[in-house]
Amino acid sequence: MTLNRYDFIRLHSQQPTHAGIIVCTENSDFAMLATRIDEAIFSVETLVGKLIRVYKSPPVSTARE
Repeated sequence: MTLNRYDFIRLHSQQPTHAGIIVCTENSDFAMLATRIDEAIFSVETLVGKLIRVYKSPPVSTARE
């Protein structure tokens, strides 16, 4: 788990056979961060080779209608 998102996202694309990477945005509310991490990985059977992104707030949709 890291806040160093950019380097680890790049590492994931260069070396996809890793034990699992969780990248997070900065969040000083550690209880909320822990809850969001738990929600993100709850239904994942294994983290091996996965890149999980955890945001302070849900990502804003950029889709246009």
